[in-house]
Amino acid sequence: MTTTIATAVASFVWPLTEWIVRGKPSVLGFCSGVVAGLVVVTPACGFITPGGALLTGFLARNPANANLATNLKDYVKDSVFQPLVLEQFKAIAVTLVLAIVGTVVIAYIVKAVVGLRVAEEVEVAGLDLAEHGEVGYHQARG
Repeated sequence: MTTTIATAVASFVWPLTEWIVRGKPSVLGFCSGVVAGLVVVTPACGFITPGGALLTGFLARNPANANLATNLKDYVKDSVFQPLVLEQFKAIAVTLVLAIVGTVVIAYIVKAVVGLRVAEEVEVAGLDLAEHGEVGYHQARG
């Protein structure tokens, strides 16, 4: 149920935000919201109740998953401020560092091997035709 709720909320909020910021929602925004909702709740869905699909460390409760009371009893105390919050912040920090460092390393490798940009004439001609050998959009004949 938490997965469905998070997906539904995100699929509504993302295009709503687009509408507020850009003046109109998009199907791509809806789809992005669906994916974001799934991504956000997946690590937490077995440990939270439907009332909280975000902030796992703050919202994890023993009634949502018996494993919390058994194997993680030192971290989950059924209160707002619990030791799991600190562990979640550590996990977030490690994830950010790995993602940023990994992205930078991969970007430098790609830049050294094939470059990060195509030649200007290829860009002007269009990547669809120059790089893929097909036309992405029908062109008007006239």
